[in-house]
Amino acid sequence: FGPFVMLAALTVSACASTRAASTPTRAPQSPTATSSAAHVNYQQLHLYDVPGPPTDIAVSANEIFVAEVYAGARPADVTASILKAALRVGATLAEVPGSRVGPGAGIYGIAIHDNAVYMSEAASGTRAASGIFRVATPPMAIVGGSTASGGSAGNGDGGPALSAVLQGPQGFAFDSSGDLFIAEAGDSRIRLVRDGTISTYAGTGACTGPTPPNGPAQTTAVCNPSLVAIGRDGAVYAAQRDELAWIVRIMRDTVTAISNDFPVTGLAIDTDGSLLAADGREGRIVRIATTGPASASVVASGLGSVRGLAVGGDGSIYFASRTQSTSAIWGLYQLRRMP
Repeated sequence: FGPFVMLAALTVSACASTRAASTPTRAPQSPTATSSAAHVNYQQLHLYDVPGPPTDIAVSANEIFVAEVYAGARPADVTASILKAALRVGATLAEVPGSRVGPGAGIYGIAIHDNAVYMSEAASGTRAASGIFRVATPPMAIVGGSTASGGSAGNGDGGPALSAVLQGPQGFAFDSSGDLFIAEAGDSRIRLVRDGTISTYAGTGACTGPTPPNGPAQTTAVCNPSLVAIGRDGAVYAAQRDELAWIVRIMRDTVTAISNDFPVTGLAIDTDGSLLAADGREGRIVRIATTGPASASVVASGLGSVRGLAVGGDGSIYFASRTQSTSAIWGLYQLRRMP
């Protein structure tokens, strides 16, 4: 990659889409579909409405999971949980047993690994358990989970993951080997959990402002990372949620900024290995090539206030959106890949 891809200069190589009959009139505008490698058409489906603005979504072979939580500070008496439903229009949402967190805490990331659902919990207000948990009854901590106040920056490096005190864990992802990468927004680091031991994978704990991070992973500031995705080649992609607008690629102990043009509200790896990013400002989904020359293209636009991003095994793209015409309604949508 070059220093970064300026997405303001994007051109759309193809514009072809259809609107599903099941999509209500309040749904976002029909997307435009494109691929940097080949023409790809998508059909947009409105699956169902959700109670409020989610922070993250994930999909399995048959279900979609959504974090029912408001981002940022939350009233101390408000709790949150993960909801799930079948991958079809009009399916009924139900709470995932064991996912409800206590007052003052929020769920900021969801991942599915080895047929189990995992979530990140972070305190917001009254101190609550903060860590990565396998969703069960009761939830099982796999990283942190302590109710103690945060310690020194980088707390726990080199020791057992369960003894670490995470500060604002948000997005996280497992790679093909089972290694776990965590965006620890409160301590401005990407943490790695391997064989039960936690370490800092990138970042220094410092936050130096809006300059896109570039440089050695252990000495370059990675300010408040909130989103993580793992590429097919093992590269770690990280971004802030909403704020400073950069996306970085971390590989071979080097941090390289690959985008610095829009507030990112979701990251996912497509079935072709490319990186998908949700643009919360322009209401679009952008594809960034991860092999060959750096290039970017718009997959879909006119999507309203996009938040969260996931890709199914069939290549369908899932996202949450607040519609442009009815700001109070949030829905879950599918862009189904067409022949």
